[in-house]
Amino acid sequence: MIGDKKVQDMMVDIFEMPHIPYWFTIKQAIRLIRKSYPDVKSYPYSMMILVFDEKYHLLGSVSINEILKGLEPELLSSCALAASDTPEGQLATVPWETLFDVKGKELLQHPVSEIMTPINTFVNHDDPVTRAAYMMFCHSTTILPVLEGKKKLLGIIRLADIFCAIAQAI
Repeated sequence: MIGDKKVQDMMVDIFEMPHIPYWFTIKQAIRLIRKSYPDVKSYPYSMMILVFDEKYHLLGSVSINEILKGLEPELLSSCALAASDTPEGQLATVPWETLFDVKGKELLQHPVSEIMTPINTFVNHDDPVTRAAYMMFCHSTTILPVLEGKKKLLGIIRLADIFCAIAQAI
């Protein structure tokens, strides 16, 4: 039963996830995602990369959503406008060609640290899975680091794995 499961029962080793140092470029992140997730249609989890510092401390994650926003920052301002005062159905669009112009190529050289989502929430390995799900909902994230003693990184727990466990229980 899902209520009896502990985070350690469902966590994934961090080395099973693709990962890069924070100074790698967006272009390098794209290459790693393409290599790590070759068959997008059959991959059930969010396509993301973990981001570490020099001492292998987990800093954050980069998803394909953040990469696309990093390639075209105007998408962010378009989203903000759409949410505020742009009439529904009249969202601003960015031409596909701009991703390949000089500006787009420059953006590919920016470090992933500029676009990553920082991870500053965690769960302990002996917490119930329901606590991990609650923390993910509260912090709008699909992964959480799993720590032992609030210090040692043991792995991560993914929202998709929690969903699968709940679906099986039902």
